[in-house]
Amino acid sequence: MAILYGTQSNGETLPVLVDQFGNLLAKGIDGTAGENGEKGDKGDKGETGAQGEGVPKPYGNNYQVLTIVDGVPAWADSTGGSPREALTLKNWNGAGQCVDWSNTYQPEDKYQWCQEQSSWNNPAFTEYIGYQIIGNGSSFYPDPMELEFNGVFGKVLTMFYCLKGYRASGNAGWSSPVITPTWSDSNIVSVNSVYVPASLEARKFTWIQGVGQLTFIFNREVTEATLSHSFSCGGFDENQGVCWCGWELQDAGNYAVNKQIRVENQFKELRAKLALSGVSTDIDFPQGEFETEAVTP
Repeated sequence: MAILYGTQSNGETLPVLVDQFGNLLAKGIDGTAGENGEKGDKGDKGETGAQGEGVPKPYGNNYQVLTIVDGVPAWADSTGGSPREALTLKNWNGAGQCVDWSNTYQPEDKYQWCQEQSSWNNPAFTEYIGYQIIGNGSSFYPDPMELEFNGVFGKVLTMFYCLKGYRASGNAGWSSPVITPTWSDSNIVSVNSVYVPASLEARKFTWIQGVGQLTFIFNREVTEATLSHSFSCGGFDENQGVCWCGWELQDAGNYAVNKQIRVENQFKELRAKLALSGVSTDIDFPQGEFETEAVTP
């Protein structure tokens, strides 16, 4: 058997490895890297994928939220009130009862019932119907309203109410109705209150009813607070009642502009009345020194 040798550059000889067929298996020295090849052509565009599912239709009910169920978009009722609402009443069942002048209702969904009434968010509707928070004299003062808020810092909140007062007989004097609110958070500050009695039975002075608005501003971002009420209407203490009839939230600037517009309209009405009665209307009333709030949206 022959052994093959190879000679290195320094003259040293080493045996050379071959396979069973005598082919040389010597390992060569690594050479330098070659130049990069030319860039190949861009491949063809792939096929368009199938259309994905968007927002499911028909759309869900008011205040429902879009969720994923088994990998598919679906509408579902939100928990704890809709996050889209700036105000949510948490304790509908504990804060009051649904009523009209002489009837009490216990619907399964009190919020929906209230929204379906003509009094909801309608301060011009003067009938006594809504979510009663005070009733039957001093015997019905339920738990305070537990409210959640969302994005209210610097905004103005107006709460709408309808009210009633009754007494059996007599011609005693009476005082204007007053709803007194008490908030658990001092960052909710009262701005204004408006009361307009809608009707008063002149012969016996036995009952009175009307509407009210309480307006507040948020000095800080408030996420939750409780609101309780007391009510007085002197001379009509035998059967009093107050219903909550909705709410409105607006920017402070919009509130101020709308209030100024109401004042200017009242000036115009006053001038017209003075002109009809023969009184000169050349007097320029200083702005801001005369105002009578109107219960209109």
